Amino acid sequence: MKVKHDAPDLLVIEDAPWLVGAALIVFILSFCAIGLFLLGAGDWAGLVLFLGGGGLGFGAFAVFVQKSQAIFDRRTGEVILRRRSLFGETRESHPLAEFGGAEIASRMSRSKQGTTIKMRRVELIFGEHRLPISEVWSNGSHHLRISRAINDWLDKGRGAA
Repeated sequence: MKVKHDAPDLLVIEDAPWLVGAALIVFILSFCAIGLFLLGAGDWAGLVLFLGGGGLGFGAFAVFVQKSQAIFDRRTGEVILRRRSLFGETRESHPLAEFGGAEIASRMSRSKQGTTIKMRRVELIFGEHRLPISEVWSNGSHHLRISRAINDWLDKGRGAA
């Protein structure tokens, strides 16, 4: 997640999981290539690899690769949340005047080895409602930087008003 545009009247935060998408494409192509190679050699197990591995990878790509944007626009007085995936694009708009700031939400996740990892995501506060910029929880270090950028932008606008 990163700040794509930061100006007094417009702040754009974007999360585009390019690395996850690229890894899944390599996964899909690997299974499909091996499956086609086996099919070409007359082994019908290649069909299972082609359809199973390729299909599983495609399903994961469709679910997990989603570009998210949060647009804070003082000119229109809106906060716009956009998400784009293979299934299409969703867009929701909220009044900037009702936006109270950004916070970091966290939860614990347990790995197969039994270790716990603190997962986080940035959420936008609108009264009693909390809306995540991205549906994805991660343990990266960008959450604090992004929430600070949003809150600083919001504070600068309040100071100018």
